[in-house]
Amino acid sequence: MGNGINQIKTSYYQIMSYLKTHYYLLLLIPIIGYAYSLYDRHTHMNDDDLSWMDVYTGTDTRLFITPDGSIDTMHIKRKEIWNSCSLFWEGPIGGLYLAGGQYDYIIIHDKDSIVGSMSISKQEKRKPVWLDFQFGGRFGLGIKQNFKGTIIKGIKYHDCIFVNDTNSEIPEYNNCSITISDFIWSKSYGLLEYTLSNGVTYHLCR
Repeated sequence: MGNGINQIKTSYYQIMSYLKTHYYLLLLIPIIGYAYSLYDRHTHMNDDDLSWMDVYTGTDTRLFITPDGSIDTMHIKRKEIWNSCSLFWEGPIGGLYLAGGQYDYIIIHDKDSIVGSMSISKQEKRKPVWLDFQFGGRFGLGIKQNFKGTIIKGIKYHDCIFVNDTNSEIPEYNNCSITISDFIWSKSYGLLEYTLSNGVTYHLCR
């Protein structure tokens, strides 16, 4: 009995002596836990996600034309990507960091203009990015990738997102002078086609 107690005491003193000389190991435990909690709130885009942001530079221009020859001009005003690999991003401690990117653009239509934006956000790890669109008063938020194909002027496109009344809406408070009925966005080519509320359709000149 006495030998057993002595062995327990010896083991206890050995453990305490080890911790005293290696106290930094105790400090690492909460640090590792904190770092993991940050990582768990952090998403990062892969190459496939980032390919959504390869379509335009920050100053690109595109032309869109109607069947009767009327032309609109699209100007990319801003391109931004946030995809930090660091655990220690700017923001509140323990805050959520969702990687993503955004295009802001404007389309010159006659003497008027139509404002739009397209953004992506990595809402979940190991899953594709979600899409947000705002174009001519039409809002489509949190759209998941559900690609469809289409043919425009004899050219086939296979990676298209159709934005219309089924997945977006024009709010009642909309005050845009020109509204968009529906449009098509391609992962590879960006804005492909849009239809105004008056039924006139413009498609990308290629």
